Amino acid sequence: MKSYSVKQFRESCAQKEGWEKQFPVNRFLFRPLSFYAASAVSRVTHSAPKVALSGFVVALAGLTGLIHIGSLGPWPGIALMTLYSLSDAVDGNMARATGTVTYFGKMLDGVLGLLAEGLFFPALGIGLHLAGTGTGLFLGRPWLHTLLGAAALTFMLYSSIVEGSFDRYAAEKERSRGAGSLPPDSTIGTSRYRNSLFYLLYLNLQSFNVQLVALAILAVCGRMELFLPAACGFYAVKTILVAAYYLRRAAAELS
Repeated sequence: MKSYSVKQFRESCAQKEGWEKQFPVNRFLFRPLSFYAASAVSRVTHSAPKVALSGFVVALAGLTGLIHIGSLGPWPGIALMTLYSLSDAVDGNMARATGTVTYFGKMLDGVLGLLAEGLFFPALGIGLHLAGTGTGLFLGRPWLHTLLGAAALTFMLYSSIVEGSFDRYAAEKERSRGAGSLPPDSTIGTSRYRNSLFYLLYLNLQSFNVQLVALAILAVCGRMELFLPAACGFYAVKTILVAAYYLRRAAAELS
């Protein structure tokens, strides 16, 4: 089986360079590591879906580790979720380098990512609850972690639904005008707000890799109880902002 070099994977990722400039943790840590990991994986398989499914199995193991954080400690779960996140970059590298980018692959990657990264919050909440970790809120009752984990997932999903709804109807309007659709391997652009520091902060706070790094730092500091209240608050604010922003755009662009 033909193997691909680190250089080949790096070159195949050039189409994402503009987009990833907005994510320093991805650009300088996870993405470079993913080139080496992808080169090693290419000696075994060239199938991006297989890599994605294998990564999801790793994520399930990581989520189980987080649920048992009281007995295992934080690091097995964090390490496995980090390995999953790395594999999430590897499957995209593989698809681009081998010229097998498809809409099915993009959907599979998105669905598995939503499951793994969404369940991250409830799993951590249940784990901290079972470990008897206080939250610092309402007398520090541990059960609040479970509630905050579920709430963070709910807000994350609702904000994604609003964004997806706008994109869907915008695409339908473009098709009604006879505009062609972009191929699945088209160059990924950046946002109109890419020069705003506030927007870049907002964008990076919802990056799973940044969240993992933040959780690891809090674990080192012995303050993991701060993670879910912060995540829940962030996604609650995001839901409000996203709803207001996209409803305003919809009124202007989809009328």
